[in-house]
Amino acid sequence: AGGPAQMYAMVRRQVTVSGHSDEPLDLGDLPLSVAAASPSGPQASTATFQIKMLDGQTFKLADQKGKYVLVDLWATWTPLSQTRLAALKDIFTAFGQEKKFVMIGLGAGDPAQVKQFAQEHPMAWWQASIDESAATGLSGMLGVGSLPAVVLIGPDGKVIATGLRGPGIKAAVQNALNTP
Repeated sequence: AGGPAQMYAMVRRQVTVSGHSDEPLDLGDLPLSVAAASPSGPQASTATFQIKMLDGQTFKLADQKGKYVLVDLWATWTPLSQTRLAALKDIFTAFGQEKKFVMIGLGAGDPAQVKQFAQEHPMAWWQASIDESAATGLSGMLGVGSLPAVVLIGPDGKVIATGLRGPGIKAAVQNALNTP
């Protein structure tokens, strides 16, 4: 008792909603079955993750061993708000020169739109374009339920924080970097 919460199960269900209503959405019964733990999920190692960046270089998470990696998953269909982008730029300004910290932005959607957004809103950290299926796969590997999302990966390649928002992003990075 008194320790951090442990995730024991996750239920995902795709729902298509059309129109607009202020009424609560009834998802009905959600069938649940118990299975043995799988190697995917927010505590799984992400060491095999690699992606081609917008500048043509390849980013390999395995090459970042010993560093904290802040992953910003965003989508062209839910553009970053100016406030969110400003917060990420502030984090990069504060910690971008730290030897044990890197940032990467992964824009889901049409590659041309991702590249255009990155050009219109210069971001000094690595940026890549991912398609919708890659976004779904990464979301599962990183323990993310929806986009946009920010995840902090530890020096061992394991996810250490998800669901980061607002000032919580900078606080998580600051705490991680100050931990011996």
